[in-house]
Amino acid sequence: MINTRISLTLFLTILIGLGLIYTEATDADLSAGLSAVGNSLNATTLEFSNRDTANDAKSSLLFNTFGLIPNGFDIKAIRVKKDGHEYFKYHLSAQKTAGDDILCNELKLEVWHNRQSEYNGKLLDFNANSAIDDQNKDDWIFFVSLLNDDKNISVKFCEFDFEFKTYRNNPGENGGFSDRELLKSRITSGSW
Repeated sequence: MINTRISLTLFLTILIGLGLIYTEATDADLSAGLSAVGNSLNATTLEFSNRDTANDAKSSLLFNTFGLIPNGFDIKAIRVKKDGHEYFKYHLSAQKTAGDDILCNELKLEVWHNRQSEYNGKLLDFNANSAIDDQNKDDWIFFVSLLNDDKNISVKFCEFDFEFKTYRNNPGENGGFSDRELLKSRITSGSW
Protein backbone atom coordinates (compact mmCIF):
# COMPACT_ATOMS: atom_id res chain seq x y z
CA MET A 1 0.00 0.00 0.00
CA ILE A 2 1.42 3.37 -1.01
CA ASN A 3 1.19 5.99 1.69
CA THR A 4 -0.45 9.37 1.10
CA ARG A 5 2.78 11.40 1.00
CA ILE A 6 4.28 9.23 -1.77
CA SER A 7 0.99 9.34 -3.74
CA LEU A 8 0.84 13.14 -3.52
CA THR A 9 4.49 13.49 -4.58
CA LEU A 10 3.97 11.16 -7.54
CA PHE A 11 0.80 13.04 -8.62
CA LEU A 12 2.52 16.45 -8.44
CA THR A 13 5.57 15.16 -10.35
CA ILE A 14 3.39 13.83 -13.17
CA LEU A 15 1.34 17.05 -13.25
CA ILE A 16 4.45 19.26 -13.45
CA GLY A 17 6.02 16.97 -16.07
CA LEU A 18 2.94 17.18 -18.30
CA GLY A 19 2.85 20.94 -17.85
CA LEU A 20 6.49 21.24 -18.97
CA ILE A 21 5.92 19.03 -22.00
CA TYR A 22 3.03 21.12 -23.34
CA THR A 23 4.39 24.57 -22.42
CA GLU A 24 5.72 26.61 -25.33
CA ALA A 25 6.71 29.72 -23.39
CA THR A 26 8.70 30.11 -20.21
CA ASP A 27 8.60 32.84 -17.57
CA ALA A 28 11.76 34.29 -19.12
CA ASP A 29 10.05 34.46 -22.50
CA LEU A 30 6.96 36.13 -21.04
CA SER A 31 8.96 38.72 -19.11
CA ALA A 32 10.91 39.61 -22.25
CA GLY A 33 7.72 39.84 -24.28
CA LEU A 34 8.79 36.95 -26.53
CA SER A 35 7.45 33.50 -27.13
CA ALA A 36 9.39 30.39 -28.04
CA VAL A 37 8.24 28.63 -31.16
CA GLY A 38 9.74 25.47 -32.62
CA ASN A 39 12.61 24.99 -30.18
CA SER A 40 14.92 22.15 -31.13
CA LEU A 41 18.04 20.55 -29.74
CA ASN A 42 20.67 18.94 -31.92
CA ALA A 43 23.46 16.71 -30.68
CA THR A 44 26.62 15.71 -32.49
CA THR A 45 29.84 13.84 -31.81
CA LEU A 46 33.51 14.74 -32.04
CA GLU A 47 35.57 11.58 -32.05
CA PHE A 48 38.70 10.42 -33.80
CA SER A 49 41.14 7.55 -33.56
CA ASN A 50 44.65 6.65 -34.60
CA ARG A 51 44.67 3.76 -37.08
CA ASP A 52 47.24 1.41 -38.52
CA THR A 53 47.68 2.39 -42.18
CA ALA A 54 47.93 -1.25 -43.33
CA ASN A 55 44.72 -2.67 -41.84
CA ASP A 56 42.79 0.28 -40.34
CA ALA A 57 42.96 -1.25 -36.82
CA LYS A 58 42.95 1.18 -33.89
CA SER A 59 46.42 1.77 -32.51
CA SER A 60 47.82 3.28 -29.32
CA LEU A 61 51.48 2.36 -29.93
CA LEU A 62 53.74 3.85 -32.58
CA PHE A 63 57.43 3.16 -31.97
CA ASN A 64 58.74 0.19 -30.01
CA THR A 65 62.31 0.21 -31.24
CA PHE A 66 65.05 -1.83 -29.56
CA GLY A 67 68.77 -1.37 -30.22
CA LEU A 68 68.84 1.86 -32.27
CA ILE A 69 72.47 2.57 -33.20
CA PRO A 70 74.17 5.73 -34.54
CA ASN A 71 73.02 6.39 -38.12
CA GLY A 72 70.19 3.88 -37.59
CA PHE A 73 66.56 4.82 -38.07
CA ASP A 74 63.04 3.47 -37.74
CA ILE A 75 59.91 4.33 -39.75
CA LYS A 76 56.27 4.19 -38.63
CA ALA A 77 53.02 5.44 -40.11
CA ILE A 78 49.65 6.31 -38.59
CA ARG A 79 46.30 7.48 -39.91
CA VAL A 80 44.12 9.93 -37.98
CA LYS A 81 40.53 8.99 -38.80
CA LYS A 82 37.32 10.89 -38.05
CA ASP A 83 34.94 8.58 -36.16
CA GLY A 84 32.34 11.18 -35.13
CA HIS A 85 30.22 13.59 -37.16
CA GLU A 86 32.13 16.85 -36.61
CA TYR A 87 35.09 17.97 -38.69
CA PHE A 88 37.90 19.22 -36.48
CA LYS A 89 41.32 20.82 -36.18
CA TYR A 90 44.00 19.20 -34.09
CA HIS A 91 47.45 19.87 -32.67
CA LEU A 92 50.11 17.17 -32.73
CA SER A 93 53.20 17.24 -30.50
CA ALA A 94 55.85 14.94 -29.05
CA GLN A 95 56.27 14.81 -25.26
CA LYS A 96 58.85 12.90 -23.22
CA THR A 97 57.29 10.69 -20.54
CA ALA A 98 60.33 8.79 -19.18
CA GLY A 99 63.90 7.82 -19.90
CA ASP A 100 67.31 9.35 -20.43
CA ASP A 101 67.26 13.10 -21.12
CA ILE A 102 70.38 13.04 -23.28
CA LEU A 103 69.11 10.25 -25.54
CA CYS A 104 65.65 11.84 -25.83
CA ASN A 105 67.23 15.15 -26.86
CA GLU A 106 69.49 13.45 -29.45
CA LEU A 107 66.68 11.66 -31.32
CA LYS A 108 65.93 13.27 -34.68
CA LEU A 109 62.51 13.24 -36.28
CA GLU A 110 61.45 13.66 -39.88
CA VAL A 111 57.70 13.85 -40.49
CA TRP A 112 55.67 13.52 -43.66
CA HIS A 113 52.01 14.54 -43.64
CA ASN A 114 49.73 13.43 -46.46
CA ARG A 115 52.81 12.63 -48.58
CA GLN A 116 54.46 16.03 -48.07
CA SER A 117 57.43 16.92 -45.88
CA GLU A 118 56.19 18.56 -42.66
CA TYR A 119 59.09 18.63 -40.18
CA ASN A 120 62.78 17.77 -39.81
CA GLY A 121 64.43 18.42 -36.43
CA LYS A 122 64.65 17.30 -32.82
CA LEU A 123 61.99 14.81 -31.77
CA LEU A 124 60.93 16.72 -28.65
CA ASP A 125 60.59 20.03 -30.56
CA PHE A 126 57.95 18.62 -32.92
CA ASN A 127 54.63 20.50 -33.13
CA ALA A 128 52.16 20.57 -36.01
CA ASN A 129 48.57 21.54 -36.69
CA SER A 130 46.14 19.91 -39.07
CA ALA A 131 42.44 19.60 -39.81
CA ILE A 132 40.17 16.73 -40.70
CA ASP A 133 38.00 17.75 -43.60
CA ASP A 134 35.71 15.88 -45.95
CA GLN A 135 38.45 13.28 -46.64
CA ASN A 136 37.85 12.09 -43.02
CA LYS A 137 41.51 11.08 -42.57
CA ASP A 138 45.09 12.34 -42.26
CA ASP A 139 48.16 10.21 -42.93
CA TRP A 140 51.43 10.72 -41.03
CA ILE A 141 54.82 9.05 -41.57
CA PHE A 142 57.50 9.37 -38.86
CA PHE A 143 61.24 8.68 -39.30
CA VAL A 144 63.22 8.57 -36.03
CA SER A 145 67.00 8.46 -36.20
CA LEU A 146 70.02 8.74 -33.95
CA LEU A 147 72.99 10.64 -35.40
CA ASN A 148 75.12 10.93 -32.24
CA ASP A 149 77.64 8.15 -31.50
CA ASP A 150 78.45 9.30 -27.94
CA LYS A 151 79.01 6.23 -25.72
CA ASN A 152 77.06 7.99 -22.91
CA ILE A 153 73.79 7.38 -24.77
CA SER A 154 74.34 3.71 -25.60
CA VAL A 155 72.02 1.23 -23.87
CA LYS A 156 69.57 3.96 -22.73
CA PHE A 157 65.87 4.38 -23.38
CA CYS A 158 63.48 7.20 -24.22
CA GLU A 159 59.71 6.97 -23.79
CA PHE A 160 57.52 9.61 -25.36
CA ASP A 161 53.97 10.21 -26.55
CA PHE A 162 52.68 11.76 -29.70
CA GLU A 163 49.68 13.73 -28.42
CA PHE A 164 46.80 14.49 -30.80
CA LYS A 165 44.52 17.14 -29.28
CA THR A 166 41.56 18.83 -30.94
CA TYR A 167 40.91 22.57 -30.73
CA ARG A 168 38.33 25.04 -32.00
CA ASN A 169 40.25 28.18 -33.05
CA ASN A 170 43.67 28.20 -31.35
CA PRO A 171 45.83 25.15 -30.52
CA GLY A 172 46.09 26.05 -26.80
CA GLU A 173 42.37 26.75 -26.45
CA ASN A 174 40.35 24.69 -23.96
CA GLY A 175 36.59 24.18 -23.73
CA GLY A 176 33.78 23.03 -25.97
CA PHE A 177 33.87 19.69 -27.74
CA SER A 178 37.30 18.13 -27.58
CA ASP A 179 39.10 14.84 -27.94
CA ARG A 180 42.63 13.72 -27.16
CA GLU A 181 44.53 10.64 -28.28
CA LEU A 182 48.03 9.45 -27.38
CA LEU A 183 50.42 7.26 -29.32
CA LYS A 184 52.92 5.68 -26.93
CA SER A 185 56.50 5.16 -28.08
CA ARG A 186 59.69 3.69 -26.66
CA ILE A 187 63.13 3.73 -28.24
CA THR A 188 66.10 1.93 -26.71
CA SER A 189 69.61 2.64 -27.96
CA GLY A 190 71.93 -0.23 -28.76
CA SER A 191 75.44 -0.91 -27.52
CA TRP A 192 78.45 0.41 -29.46
